[in-house]
Amino acid sequence: MKIFMLIFLSFFTSAKASVISGEAITAKKFNESTFGVGDIKHSLLTESQFQSQFGDCWVKMVGQCVSSSCGSVQSDYAQITGETNLPNAEGRFLRNTGTSTTGGNPVQLRALQEDEFKSHNHGVDILKADDDNATNYDNMVVDGDNTFGIHTFFSSYSGGTETRPKNVGVNYFLKINNACN
Repeated sequence: MKIFMLIFLSFFTSAKASVISGEAITAKKFNESTFGVGDIKHSLLTESQFQSQFGDCWVKMVGQCVSSSCGSVQSDYAQITGETNLPNAEGRFLRNTGTSTTGGNPVQLRALQEDEFKSHNHGVDILKADDDNATNYDNMVVDGDNTFGIHTFFSSYSGGTETRPKNVGVNYFLKINNACN
């Protein structure tokens, strides 16, 4: 079984032409019969490198128009979904749609979600009573400062310009047409 799987995988991952039942199978032909309009692939290739391997029916998802309403050739994707533009996936990760079981806000199909931090707070112990047993709350003072009341303090900024997990940069490609050139 392992040998069969190895032969099967090496056959279908080869970009060279192979023959099944007398018909030449190329990466592009395999792509046309295996992947459907709306399928997404991620790759370390540039758009031109990717299209040379899989055909021009795959485009990088950068928010471009794929409909005749904006002067483009009408794509199968636009005809099926009614969408004029592709989602812009630059700088974003893909997230599954559906109902959240953790109380978050699920993303809708083809929708973009902006950054959001879950509501939270940070406790800061900056006040103390002027008597050491901290029972006289009418006389709250900040250590070293003999003024009464609540004082606001801010920590200094640290970190980068965004919150993100460790990652590697890839391109997202969407199949917009059934037939490839």
